[in-house]
This record gives sequence, structure tokens and C-alpha cells, in this order.
Amino acid sequence: MAALWFLLTIVCLIFLIIGLVKPRAVIYWGTRTRKRVLLYYGLSILVLFVATVAAIPELPSENQAPLTINKKADSRLNAEENAKKEDMETAKLEAESKSKEITEAAAEKKTNEKPLNNAETQTAVKTQKPEITPVSEQSKKDAAVNTAGQTTEITAEKVPLWSKAINMAKSAASYIKSDDPFKSEKKQFAEEELRKWLQQEPVYLVLEERLFRPDYFKRTLNVIDQFLSGPFYIYFGEMKENKPHGKGLLLTISDSDLSYGKVFTLLYVGNFKGGIYNGYGIEYQKASTYYNDDYKSKFTRGSVPLSLDQLGVSYPEYEGYFSNGKFEGKGKYMTVTEKPENYEPTYLNVYSKANEKLIQDFENELGDDSSSLIHISTLPPLDTYVIYEGEFKKDNINGKGKLFHPTGDIKYEGQFKNGTFHGKGTLYNEDGSVKYKGKWDSGDVKG
Repeated sequence: MAALWFLLTIVCLIFLIIGLVKPRAVIYWGTRTRKRVLLYYGLSILVLFVATVAAIPELPSENQAPLTINKKADSRLNAEENAKKEDMETAKLEAESKSKEITEAAAEKKTNEKPLNNAETQTAVKTQKPEITPVSEQSKKDAAVNTAGQTTEITAEKVPLWSKAINMAKSAASYIKSDDPFKSEKKQFAEEELRKWLQQEPVYLVLEERLFRPDYFKRTLNVIDQFLSGPFYIYFGEMKENKPHGKGLLLTISDSDLSYGKVFTLLYVGNFKGGIYNGYGIEYQKASTYYNDDYKSKFTRGSVPLSLDQLGVSYPEYEGYFSNGKFEGKGKYMTVTEKPENYEPTYLNVYSKANEKLIQDFENELGDDSSSLIHISTLPPLDTYVIYEGEFKKDNINGKGKLFHPTGDIKYEGQFKNGTFHGKGTLYNEDGSVKYKGKWDSGDVKG
């Protein structure tokens, strides 16, 4: 809403400037003078500016914790806490009763026994063994509860939900090869680092849109509203002023079927600055965009086949450097390693068979009505091959680079401009022989 008021303010300002030069161009009734222009449009600008300021939402403070949207999990945790307290009270009463019985028995025994002399006392002390009380599993759990009644360990509800996303996230490290131009950058996002992030509390984000500057991600505390009405994102990593800043991992909604919650999949792993992609990173794409969402899994939820979005399958589309959210500098553009035969998704069928157990487990999770409303896809990304490697500028292929065949052989090497051959370059046949070497002009041979 703030953006709308701001846009109207700009429009009124433009009309005011035009009206001061030519009043008849912006006033179509009554007396058409510059004074009337100032009165009408000046007041409108003032009112709209106040409305713009009033509509700007307040950012939550950084130290506020994100809301928990898993109501069923919360009720289970509360029930478990109450049960723990009751068990502790019962154990305490039993211990007091047992202590009292032991004291009375010891007193009775002492009365019936004759006193020991010094030699007998020393012998008894040496031969007496301390009594070891076995510690139950419940006692171990109770020991993890501090005086404030809160567990000091990460509960079993939290760790599996987020840590299983490592199947997607660890792909950044798996792409490291000996000749990889981003070998050193990838080490910052090794699997060990990603595991540390995924054991932290998640931060829920929304995308804030701006008119003349790049959109940015920011924290939201209205998780329930966003869950029901609008898109939101899950983030693990470094924050500053309620925005992703530094290294992080971002998940996006893959499927939003509210009958069983929302399925999240990987969107980005890399560096942020002020809530925007900046520096080295890997951006992911939903697999359904490559396969046009025609593919349906052979596994079903009930009687309905699961789609690729319901499974949360993705693949890395771009790896390299970003500036203000756009591809900028050295980078690689990738696509799925698919060799269709008679329009059959050959590679996808192989992928489904290789990950059959993961797909079945995820299907069971989606079918469990007692599970969380948020589902993190457990499936690894699809294999890809590099289409282009080289320089980018404002999301376009610009500068020196190479095009590749699916086999990995070079198709073209040279200069590009806005995604086409431009300048000096060499075009190769599939067997590696030179097809043309010389100058190009917007994709055509020059001269």
C-alpha cells in the first residue's frame, strides 16, 4: 500500500510541475490558474505523502524470535512438559518415601547390632562398595531441563525438520572439481558449514518490492498471515538489521497445497548484502520449469500422483557472482542433464529410481496429518551440465566466454554481447573441428 501512495504522490508532483507551466493542461474545470494548480495538487501531494509514511510497516526488532507455526507440535511439546513435571513430582515423592524407609531400616538395624570395635570398623569401611543407582532415560531428559523449565538441548522436533534439507544444500560442495573456477569460493559453503546453519532457528522472510531499487528480503513476524495469504521464505544464516547479510541459505515455496501444508525447496546458497544477492552464490530453479510440469511421479499421495513441485525437486541454474541481485562478473549458466528419447524424460526416470526410498519417505510425511505444516524437500538437486561459462553483465551474457555441448565439448569460444556472438570468436563442430574462426556481428558472421 505504501508503494501505491508513493506512486500517486509522484504522479501529482509531475502534474504540479506541468500545471505551473500550463495550467489548462492539468485543470479541466473552473478557474484554471497557477494558483489553483498549487492549491489542488499541492494539497494532494501533502496528503498522499502523509499516507505513504503512515503505510510504511515497522520492521520487527532483530532480537525478536520468529513465530512457531506448527500448532500441533506446540501442543505436543506442552503436553510433554506437563508430563515431565508430573513425573518429576512423582519421582520426588517416591525418593522421599524411599529415603524415609531406608533411614528407619538403618536405625532399626543399628539398634539390633552390637557396636564394632576399631579393627572391625576399618575392615568394614574398606570392604564396603558404594551403591550405584541406574539412571533412566527419563532422568537423562529431566537433567536437560534447567531451573526455568526450558530444555538446554535442541529438541527432537527441531533438528530433523531443518537438518534434512542438507540433501539439497550440500550440492554446492559436490560441484567442486579440479578445474573449477569457483573452487575456493565453494569451500565457504562446505557441507559442515551448512549443517551448522541448519541446526539454528529458521528466520521467516518476505520479499519487499521497491520501485527504483532492487527488491530485498526482510524478516517478518506475521508468519501465520503470510502462510495463509502470501509467499514467504525460510532463511538460515547471517543477519543484519532484520535482513540477510553475509553467508546464508534461502528456501522458497515449491508447492502450496494447503491440504497438507507447504513444500519448500532450495532457492539460493551464497552471500547477501542488505537482503540482496551480492557476491558469490548459487541460484536454483524448480525442476518443473524445465519439464513444463508435465511429469508426474509414479509415487502417489492417496490416489493422486505427486508432481515435481510437491516433491520439491530443483536444480542449480546459475553459479557465480551477483551484484544487487543480478548476474554480474564471472559465472556459469547450467541446465538439466537430460537426453530425451522419444520425448521420454530418460534422466528423470533414472533419478526417480535412484531416490525411490527418499521419495517414499517424503510421501509418507506429506500423508501424515500430524506432521508439521512446513515440509522441507529431502531430495537432492538434478544433475546439470554447463551451457555457458564466462562473463555476465546485468543478467546478460556479455564479454568473453565459452558455450558447451551437453558432452562438455566446447561449441563456441570468444566474445559475446547480450547473449549473442559479437566480436572475435571460434565456432566448433561436435567432433571438435573448427567450423568458423573470425569476427561476428550480433550472431552473424562479419565479412
